[in-house]
Amino acid sequence: MSDLIPDSYYDWTFVAHSGDRYAGFMYNDTGAYVPGQVLLTPHGHYEINTELAYGYDVGAVHGVNEGTVYITSYGDAVQGQLQTGNYPYYSAPSSISGLGQEYDYAWNGVAWDDFGYGGAYQAGYFG
Repeated sequence: MSDLIPDSYYDWTFVAHSGDRYAGFMYNDTGAYVPGQVLLTPHGHYEINTELAYGYDVGAVHGVNEGTVYITSYGDAVQGQLQTGNYPYYSAPSSISGLGQEYDYAWNGVAWDDFGYGGAYQAGYFG
């Protein structure tokens, strides 16, 4: 069995140039990010808020892939805070490929608008 790198829970916020904001959390290798770190993209920037180190690989224990991202809130600069969810599976991850790959939906009062990777509010891709 190969050595497994312990994982951490990271809480993050993305601020788009448009003023839109969204937040969420991600599971990744411990030390992959640092609280206070700012990651620039062509569409805005990520802020890493907190890290909670688990001391074990969550994939091996819980089957959660490294880089799994969940979105918890979306704030539209014009309409204010909107309800988010990976419609129709609200508890599903937005991405399993890390920050910059999120794809999710926000309820705008009429329909579920897509945002994130490939959508109108793309955060950017780190490659």
